[in-house]
Amino acid sequence: MMTVYYYTIFRMPEDEKIREKLLNILRDISSKDKSFMWGISRDGKHITIISENEKQAYARGYWIKQKADLPKDYLKKMFFNVVKIESLE
Repeated sequence: MMTVYYYTIFRMPEDEKIREKLLNILRDISSKDKSFMWGISRDGKHITIISENEKQAYARGYWIKQKADLPKDYLKKMFFNVVKIESLE
């Protein structure tokens, strides 16, 4: 059986205060929404949000970019990619 996920990938903020604020936002969302799964890459340079479909992946990325309470100068430079991941189980 093939499982398909969509990863929304952001670059980890370099500024420590912004990084902690973003991580706290993600923790807060995941504590309220059990379908919201996310993680940090092994090298610590990226944040990945895992979604069940492409529409949800883009919606989550746009929400973080446009609605999260983060500094505007950071949000102007922030971008994300959505990647489709298929795995056989």
